Amino acid sequence: FDVIKMRQQVTGSPLPDAIASIRNGGLKNFYRGVGAGVAQKIMTRGPMFLASEVSTQGVQTLTGLSRDSAILIGSACSGYVTGFFAAPAEWAKVQRGVAGASSGFLSQLSTSHARFARFHGSGCRNAVFDSTFFATEMQARKQGLPAAASYAMAAALAVT
Repeated sequence: FDVIKMRQQVTGSPLPDAIASIRNGGLKNFYRGVGAGVAQKIMTRGPMFLASEVSTQGVQTLTGLSRDSAILIGSACSGYVTGFFAAPAEWAKVQRGVAGASSGFLSQLSTSHARFARFHGSGCRNAVFDSTFFATEMQARKQGLPAAASYAMAAALAVT
């Protein structure tokens, strides 16, 4: 579904266009861009827990903040860094997913002028996701929810 979502966001094409893509170019055409998406997820979600914990402990040690506050701030910092560095893989996902599509929007984003904005935007998005995820998960556990439920709740809240 990531492929369909990405195509719709970048090209504005509806679901019938995605189905037509399969009919015209086969599954290979439909799944174009998935490899870069997987690489992007590995770069951001692989180190997510370790980076968040290291950042949280650093914030707590340096500032003396409570664990609750340090999780929110530390996870935002680690999320920003992982998102910033994953931006090239995310951009590759977009480019491969809409290969052949002519769009002024895409050409504007590929200028060197916009490169930092893409990296910064990716970092900000991940900062919000990670801080929301980890702070929600911690609060859910404090309320007595089992681990599976607290992680599910945190993930659902973080992506909305």
